[in-house]
Amino acid sequence: MIYRNTLAVFAALCMATTSALGQAGDRKDKGGTVQKNLFPQLKPPPAPVLSPEKAIKSFTLPEGFDVQIVAAEPLVDTPVAMEIGPDGRMWVVEMRGYMRDPDATGEHEKIGRIKVLEDTNGDGLMDKMTVFKDGLFLPRAIALVRGGVLVAEPPRLLFFEDTNGDDKADKHTVVATDYAIACDPARGLSANPEHAANGLMWGLDNWIYSANHTVRFRNTNGEWQREQTIKRGQWGISMDNLGRLFYNSNSDMLRGDLIASEYLDRNPFSRQRGGVAVRVAKTQETWPGRINLGVNRAYRKGTLRSDGPLEGRLSRYTAACGPVIYRGNNFPKNYLGNSFVCEPSGNFIRRNQHIEINGNLAVENAESGTEWLTSTDERFRPVNLYNGPSGGLYIVDMYRGLVQHRIYLTSYLRAQAESRGLEKDIDKGRIYRVVYKGASKSLQNLAKASGKQLVAALSSENGWTRDTAQRLLVESSEDVNADLAKLATDGNHALGRVHALWTLEGRAAISPAVVLDALSDRDRGVRMAAARLAEPWLKLPGSDAIIDQLVLNTGADDITELRQMVLSLGAHGNILTHMGIRSALYNHADKPYIMDAALSGLAGEELEFLELLLAERRWRTAEHRADVIEALSDSIFREGRPSRVGKLIYSTYGRRIQDWQRLAILRGVARNKSKGKPVYFDKKPKMLTVLQKSKNAEEAKLAKSIDKLFLWNGKPGVNPLPALRPLTDAEQAQFTQGKQLYTFTCATCHQGHGRGQAGVAPPLVDSDWVLKSDDRLVRIVLQGVAGPITVNGQKHDLEMPALLGFNDDQVASILTYIRREWDHRGEPVNASTVKAIRAATADRVDPWTEPELLKLK
Repeated sequence: MIYRNTLAVFAALCMATTSALGQAGDRKDKGGTVQKNLFPQLKPPPAPVLSPEKAIKSFTLPEGFDVQIVAAEPLVDTPVAMEIGPDGRMWVVEMRGYMRDPDATGEHEKIGRIKVLEDTNGDGLMDKMTVFKDGLFLPRAIALVRGGVLVAEPPRLLFFEDTNGDDKADKHTVVATDYAIACDPARGLSANPEHAANGLMWGLDNWIYSANHTVRFRNTNGEWQREQTIKRGQWGISMDNLGRLFYNSNSDMLRGDLIASEYLDRNPFSRQRGGVAVRVAKTQETWPGRINLGVNRAYRKGTLRSDGPLEGRLSRYTAACGPVIYRGNNFPKNYLGNSFVCEPSGNFIRRNQHIEINGNLAVENAESGTEWLTSTDERFRPVNLYNGPSGGLYIVDMYRGLVQHRIYLTSYLRAQAESRGLEKDIDKGRIYRVVYKGASKSLQNLAKASGKQLVAALSSENGWTRDTAQRLLVESSEDVNADLAKLATDGNHALGRVHALWTLEGRAAISPAVVLDALSDRDRGVRMAAARLAEPWLKLPGSDAIIDQLVLNTGADDITELRQMVLSLGAHGNILTHMGIRSALYNHADKPYIMDAALSGLAGEELEFLELLLAERRWRTAEHRADVIEALSDSIFREGRPSRVGKLIYSTYGRRIQDWQRLAILRGVARNKSKGKPVYFDKKPKMLTVLQKSKNAEEAKLAKSIDKLFLWNGKPGVNPLPALRPLTDAEQAQFTQGKQLYTFTCATCHQGHGRGQAGVAPPLVDSDWVLKSDDRLVRIVLQGVAGPITVNGQKHDLEMPALLGFNDDQVASILTYIRREWDHRGEPVNASTVKAIRAATADRVDPWTEPELLKLK
């Protein structure tokens, strides 16, 4: 291992070659692209297999850190994920079928395994191995839950149990059949391991979250529940001490949820949906410790640095994955809350400092001009990072030369790999532990801890200990609720109080008295947790004290805390909660995501909220808050109810309304000019005529510009809507069946309201892809579609997988449903149409693209 203050800089000059082989990844290039080595003068050094001991010597990281071997081949083989149990044993996922050669030969063979590793002599090195479960197809994630093991094996999520204590799975339960479906072997050559669900991280709120998946899971008293969430990143997921989720994708190093995503699903009429998937990393620049000619698209200018001492090294992220927020107690204090990110293509690990200013979060490289851990070993492939019982950082190293999947592998990269033998010697793998200044290797055994000891462990300085103790207590039937309540209200450690609150929630033992006490805690993290936990009581009688405290807390100067108070007040609409939200908007609407938080809790109540806002004296001079009125007006119009839109227009000449407020209302409606759905009235709203004849030029201009959004019988140039053909009895049965199928499948991404999710699925409402061509719509469902695709004027660079497992009648039912729901007036789709198109496209493997679909009528 090399420390930076003794690092010698060197560069090797020689020549690399390209290949004429045709690879699947070549299709991603534009026609005529030449995969030319841009650095013929550079020669990458040989890449022999190094022993774990020699591999450590190739590492460079800040002085004072020590890398320890925890496990290596032959004990582990192609590790991709792990979890350390409460007894200190390590559960490892081995994806042994992945890319065993450049052609992915035998990839669908079921040779994946789950292993249990144990340190029998206490030296910190695993020396005993047991195969818990073998015969798995590309297993990719693991979570220890209720004495069993949750394992992701595409396309299933399986819960394995060992019923006789021999450390081998002898019972399993199918938890889900739609997990990591992009890697479903039924997809054949289209099965994609790089873009399928993984992670399975137990969150602070007792839900199990995944990367690259739109469902979260929970086990309550042995029963599995699932709930819709947003799609997060590509590979790996982590959380900070506030429970905020962080994730990434290969070229986007870190994103985070500053707002819990479930809040933003509350209001389908609001455009204010920020605060999730926030790009907290503003730059993707990288600083590897070796030249990186063996990167998949190094022949593209800009992928590698073109000059200077770092010539030929990766210039920006191309394989970011496996992020973790450091929550241990071993590293220096300034490391707490930092994020660490793997870059296997660049053979390094990044450390980011997190900077929170005025409610916003940004991260920056903590090691200016270099990376936290770099390696000169081209086979060092870190793919996941974890906190652990030692308080240090655990690294899962796939240790192999070739990590790019066949679907994306280019001829250039194949030639690079074969020139140095990187496609060989693949059955390796290492797990390392990084500690600061030779810290103790001893592990705390929570498996034998009593209930009271686990309660005490919630106040540990080590996040892994707190998380594990919380999970064990949630799963335990031991009577410790009084101890947890005491810790939540009187504990000396703020994080201990936070975990005590969520542990009580997980045990269904949280009480209004504990929540009320915690809402006035001295620590913001405790107050924020209490606010989330208070929400179920807001609608119940006797909740005035809780609401009063939440409203009082909206006076917080800390914008992160204020945002949570606004979100929680939105769980129940009444005079008091709306008063608190209006106050927060008046004082802080311009702060990050305060408007998003407020609008999320006002679905269907925006008009009443606006009427009270306009009646407040202080809002008469709040022209700097015009965007609040504009956003409310927009949401009211998007709801599309004539009676409420009519009241909105009528309110523009209320008794005390100011000119700037009237203009803000009109600007809100005008947001819908390009793609808004017109609202139909029996006759022209009288106030619209008044506005269009206003002496205020801007007012009249705005009123005239929105005229097309208001339709009524007899309006010149507007044909009455044709009578909607009633569905036949058979078509109505189709619609009913389709609604049920849509709810349990499509709604996960496209949402029940059909408006989709940013970054997950485009809207179906008013989409020409839904309402026009049968040929296009059916093909999208049968074979999927790969972006970019333009929907309602917006480009979506997403991929929709084929809807597998549904017969012709079921597909027709779903499509009939989406053509008649949400005020759509489309014609039903017949099962015979689906059957004919299915037969005509039977040989199709790849998803469709927009240009291909547009050629169809």
